[in-house]
Amino acid sequence: MDKSWFRFYNEFATDVKIQTMSEADQRRFVMLLCLENSGELCKMNDDQIAFFLRVTCDEWNVTRRHMTSQNLISTSQDCHIFVTNFKKRQFKSDSAAERTRRWREKKNTPSHDRHTTVTVTVPEPEPEPEQEKKEKEKEKEISSENISEASAQSENSENKNADPCPHQQIIELYHMVLPTLRKVKIWNKGRAAALRQRWLEDPNRQCLEFWSDFFDQVSKSDFLTGRCPGRDGPFHADLEWLLSPKHFVNVLEGKYKNRGKSNGTQGVYKQL
Repeated sequence: MDKSWFRFYNEFATDVKIQTMSEADQRRFVMLLCLENSGELCKMNDDQIAFFLRVTCDEWNVTRRHMTSQNLISTSQDCHIFVTNFKKRQFKSDSAAERTRRWREKKNTPSHDRHTTVTVTVPEPEPEPEQEKKEKEKEKEISSENISEASAQSENSENKNADPCPHQQIIELYHMVLPTLRKVKIWNKGRAAALRQRWLEDPNRQCLEFWSDFFDQVSKSDFLTGRCPGRDGPFHADLEWLLSPKHFVNVLEGKYKNRGKSNGTQGVYKQL
């Protein structure tokens, strides 16, 4: 593997996308950055990535869904994983030694007057401070780009700390894990309040991993996803229905898990 270093930005400690992940997923993302920089990530399949992360394939699949939903990683046309915007954030800058060499060459280059043959050495100010300034400004610009992208997805509020619930990211998880259920097109105050309440009720719910598992549990229920006949026809849950206090608890307690088959027909749930 390549042993070169890569740029790692201090926004890792404050970025909304990173800080809503579990500590385990944060460590795995750092490992993916290392593999991306070495040029090995684009050559690996899911089994190989799971091996390097020291996790099971099932654990990697959950982590992969989380990171994809937050646009931290993407999948190429040939189905290989790559870190989104990695190359853009690893721009090449010249070294201090290279800047010093160029400055010395310019300083020692003779300047000839157009009408005389007198050789004059024209001193120039050292360019290093200005170059360093430009480099820092470029780093700051790239760093602020991701922070702005995450902020754009936050709730419009005068106090950003008033609502810690990542509404948009949870909605994206709902669409990704449950693509056959009704899409969320309007996110009004009532729906936002219900999601915020479910988030704040229990610290264990205050991470995207919980919501991915919750929606995965819903996806396995034939009743909630309309795959079995109900008394009045197939039933399809939606996000608003799932967030109601009664239905939310019932899902967590396994009330809508598939029942045993009778005479080859899936058991019929009572409409609630």
